[in-house]
Amino acid sequence: MRILDRDGQVVDAGFAALPLDGEAVRIRDTWHVAGLAASGSNTVVAEQARVPKPLVLRFSQMRRGSGAGAAVRDLEPRDRWPVEPLFPLGVLSPMLGAAMALLEAVQASFATRPVIGWKYAAQADSQAFVGQLGEAALEIDSAWLHVRRAASHIDETAQTRALSGFEKARIQADCGYAMRQLRRAGERLMEVAGPGAFAAASPLQRHWRDLSIGTRHTALNTCLSNELYGRALLGQDSNLHLLARIDAAA
Repeated sequence: MRILDRDGQVVDAGFAALPLDGEAVRIRDTWHVAGLAASGSNTVVAEQARVPKPLVLRFSQMRRGSGAGAAVRDLEPRDRWPVEPLFPLGVLSPMLGAAMALLEAVQASFATRPVIGWKYAAQADSQAFVGQLGEAALEIDSAWLHVRRAASHIDETAQTRALSGFEKARIQADCGYAMRQLRRAGERLMEVAGPGAFAAASPLQRHWRDLSIGTRHTALNTCLSNELYGRALLGQDSNLHLLARIDAAA
């Protein structure tokens, strides 16, 4: 949620914990999309709801809690996990699963699926299709490598210190780049699978739709994430509201 001052200006953002079955809270059925239909990402509306102060967690508090100024002896390593990259990594997880499931399904039918109209008894006989399968697998592998670098860096660094703004910017770029690789792999695999994969009953098209929607999440926009990393490399200002500073000391 956004946190406003007395003048109605946004001064922070964060999370609030409140019961969904109370009179002040209702869920609006607004989630009608081509993919990720099962995520249930409807709109939660709270009107005149009172939330005790301890149940409001501000992003600024989370950043201070993981900052370099906090005494090491007072923190567990997980307390130094940065709030900024954790959400992109969380969004990436189901996208990796969808891309891998799509790859496994397409690969499983390679030896038996005929290529209608072409002189191949099965897709495995076509080097063009074999090459497409290999490239899609490499795109998914590439996404995994970037995600693992980001997650490992967070875990290893948190043992002793908070991440710098530059490191956070690179993790954001890792996540954005991984998203594009997964979407490319999905498009490539559906081209190999052919029109039948788009049947309403086919699980392939469900994976493809989830990838198409999920990998376009604004928080992981590839172009904007690349720009953020480029700005960090050049010592320019951040273009991300949640990450105010992206220099090595931030």
